Amino acid sequence: MANLLLMAITHNARTIASGVLMVLTVAMSILLVIIILMQKGNTNDVGAITGGNSETYYGKNKARNVDSRLKILTIILGILVAVIAIVFFIIAPTA
Repeated sequence: MANLLLMAITHNARTIASGVLMVLTVAMSILLVIIILMQKGNTNDVGAITGGNSETYYGKNKARNVDSRLKILTIILGILVAVIAIVFFIIAPTA
């Protein structure tokens, strides 16, 4: 079934589709790198042992909410980049 579908797509349409998918993959990969760099590291604060941690409850939870959203967005973008890359190599025209 997939072979029949791929055979129905003309060479020009495959070239255009692969170009669009390539641009999408590059754009989403750059966005993925930016989102990963925005995330906080998972370090154990030694200052919390000595009482150096004076954050409020709201401040702690606000950071967790932003970090959790960034983490979910990272997972979603990573999956989308992988799926688009697989589709790109299936659709890409052969020489």
